[in-house]
Amino acid sequence: MAHEISVQSIVHKLEEGGWAKWVQLALAIISVTYVSYCWLMKENGFKGLTEPRAFEQAEIAREIARGHGFTTKIIRPAEMWLVQQNTGSYPVDHIADTYHAPLWPYILAPFVSLGKNTWVITTKDVQFFTDKIVASVALGFFLLSVVVNYFTASRLFDHRLANLGTRMVLICTTFWRFSMSGLPQMLMLFLFSGAGYCLIRMVEIREAEVIAEKKAAAEAGEGVFDEEAEEEADELAAKTAEEVKP
Repeated sequence: MAHEISVQSIVHKLEEGGWAKWVQLALAIISVTYVSYCWLMKENGFKGLTEPRAFEQAEIAREIARGHGFTTKIIRPAEMWLVQQNTGSYPVDHIADTYHAPLWPYILAPFVSLGKNTWVITTKDVQFFTDKIVASVALGFFLLSVVVNYFTASRLFDHRLANLGTRMVLICTTFWRFSMSGLPQMLMLFLFSGAGYCLIRMVEIREAEVIAEKKAAAEAGEGVFDEEAEEEADELAAKTAEEVKP
């Protein structure tokens, strides 16, 4: 009998108790890790970078990792004319790039430098390993943006809607394809998601400060502070005092 009660207690903790959220989190991490592995490593998944701009930005990142600065080996007539007009010469080996935004290549550069030994491709290589590094970084920003958006949705709505929205995003093939493109869209998604979360936190903190000021004024006899406003102030104060979420 005691054994049955113990088993029932464990099952209850796994399904409804304190272990449930950790089990669900572990299953989610395992699932996302497996899907990411399939996209990057399986034959029917990632086949290398295909976007010309992704090629160029990855090549700039490699030049940064080599210590040549924000340069490229891709020659553009407009860039050639601009450099010649300003310097009087044109460095063919290390051409200063004036076309691409610098943020994404500079972020890629430290990760690209980890694969220095694979920069020279051989006939045995089916895929360029640096392409996988670039796609992995983009995929990492996508997953980070999903986490940030989960916390944003949980603050705006509740955890159930946040879970639903997160699942809908994770099963959307378009996001995964953009991650595999090597383009900076996933970086932009992460930055805008982070900005949205910070904005919501600022609004919450400001609302809590305003209500706290009204409550203090009412206690000092300078105004009226009704019970409903007091409950709202207590709720906001409790919410603000929670552990800071990422």
